[in-house]
Amino acid sequence: RLGEANRRLDHEAQAVGELQRELLPPAPPELPGYRWALHYETSTRAGGDYYDFVVRADGRVGLLIADASGHGTPAAVLMAMTRSLLHVVAADDAAPAAVLARLNRELGRLLPAGWFVTACYAVLDPADGTLEYSLAGHEPPLLLRAEGHALEPVAPRGGPLLGPWPEAEYQAGRTRLAPGDVLFLYTDGLSEAVNPAGELLGLDEVCATLAALPGLQPETIRDRVLDRVARHRGAAGASDDLTLVVLGREP
Repeated sequence: RLGEANRRLDHEAQAVGELQRELLPPAPPELPGYRWALHYETSTRAGGDYYDFVVRADGRVGLLIADASGHGTPAAVLMAMTRSLLHVVAADDAAPAAVLARLNRELGRLLPAGWFVTACYAVLDPADGTLEYSLAGHEPPLLLRAEGHALEPVAPRGGPLLGPWPEAEYQAGRTRLAPGDVLFLYTDGLSEAVNPAGELLGLDEVCATLAALPGLQPETIRDRVLDRVARHRGAAGASDDLTLVVLGREP
């Protein structure tokens, strides 16, 4: 009976994971002059990482990357809630800070104490590469600059985690992707990848890996970073969900 119960639980978790992946966008929006590379990986059958795109009426493109608290099925449910709310609060082409403030208010009404979501919402104008963004307790994206082969994080503009403080306000930052630049967004499953000795990969090592990759295509950058993660993990396997969204502007 115990074995049968475990098989049923595993089957249910697998079904949740399959449904969760169906909620992700089937492909990124096509943007002439830009290239995308994506990676989505859960540490269990289902997880709490999430990414999505919002194609706006003015031709700009919204991009969300998020990480729900917890793991497994509960985190997947929170991810699905975030997805549903995003497509409501971003429907009127609002600016990133306003979208996160609205999302925060809605999640704050719904989530039990102790639950939260971190997020980065950015809006790209593909015509000139202008990127407006806002962070909600999330790691700032990294920029690989074509000029000077420099690696830099975007300025940490935003506000707190989504959920616990429903009335919080959010700030916005602005940067620009010049031709040849690459924008690298990630969840903390990257920097917090653990090896068999329990040591974290760390953001410094992530940055060192990226700093050696200027001028490469987004797909190659993604693959090199994932290779570094796999070498660090070794036999330990994934201890957290991991999502990468890499956007490059062609030279």
